Amino acid sequence: MIKLKGLVKQFAGAPRPAVDHLDLDVAAGEVCVLIGPSGCGKTTTMRMVNRLIEPTSGTIEVNGHDVTHMNPVELRRGTGPQPAAVALDRPVRNRGDDDGAQRSV
Repeated sequence: MIKLKGLVKQFAGAPRPAVDHLDLDVAAGEVCVLIGPSGCGKTTTMRMVNRLIEPTSGTIEVNGHDVTHMNPVELRRGTGPQPAAVALDRPVRNRGDDDGAQRSV
């Protein structure tokens, strides 16, 4: 399980936070997709979850443990982020179609 609570990342000199008080719960076994325009904080959020960068404030828990108290290498081995290029190259079910056919997007 991944839990983000009040997550903020403010880069020095930036007029506004890259991530601004994000709350998110992803249950074990659940798939979570971060979708949004360029610059909205998707990559920054994933980099904080994996401790590639530290949050300005807020908490990140993985399986009930605060990631700031975890070994970053072990943490990364236990999470499974996938770049968009990988995910978008696979057939997906278009939920808007009644036939349920799989199509590449």
